[in-house]
Amino acid sequence: MVVLQIVASLKVFDQMFIMTGGGPGTSTMSVLQYVYNTGFTDYRVGAAAAASTIFFLLVFAVSALWIVLTRRQTTRGNA
Repeated sequence: MVVLQIVASLKVFDQMFIMTGGGPGTSTMSVLQYVYNTGFTDYRVGAAAAASTIFFLLVFAVSALWIVLTRRQTTRGNA
């Protein structure tokens, strides 16, 4: 449940984009909004692909860590 909340909090794009557009400046810009602006507004597709790959690796690492921790707890509880 916690990992789903973390992933969902990292994926907030539409709410921030509609309400603030990432401003003032870039103070409320999320990772996904940065990827969107870099790829579609600035036309730097390579940088956007690299940022989205790093974002994927971050989400993957958090998910893998959560799976390892929950498996350790369940094996300790059963033993």
